[in-house]
Amino acid sequence: MQAVFVVQHYADVAHGAMRRQYQRLIRTLPPHLDDGYLFALALADLLKAARVARKHAAGPGITKAVSDFERSVPHAKDFRDLLEHWDAYAEGKGKAQGRLGLTKGRPWFWWTSTSPPILRIGGSKAGLDLDVTEAKRAGAALYQVIRKALNLALRET
Repeated sequence: MQAVFVVQHYADVAHGAMRRQYQRLIRTLPPHLDDGYLFALALADLLKAARVARKHAAGPGITKAVSDFERSVPHAKDFRDLLEHWDAYAEGKGKAQGRLGLTKGRPWFWWTSTSPPILRIGGSKAGLDLDVTEAKRAGAALYQVIRKALNLALRET
């Protein structure tokens, strides 16, 4: 039962951070890159909370919600990994360097569009894009499923 409370806590924190960063992003034009950075990290932590929640909450709801989220935001974890390990990618030693088609020395993180806000890691011709509005929508839907499943797990214990 303690694990359920911990997962719920981190899901709440990640969702709150994601929401607040999104609000900051859409209120400021052009959006600040540091807000995009924090948004991407919070989004990945929300996904992590959902994956951990699957271990503690029965039912197919979370599994389907994670699949739906990953279909909508396929590179959420890759964004987090690149932002967290940018130094390795700058040297061409990132774990997913080849799989993601990233050029050595080009782990740039920037806006390709500000309306809608789209973040990119990589160069102008190749890289990973994150549509912040779609990611926020998918993250909010995922969070609702996490909360519902964890609340049900707490009632059953």
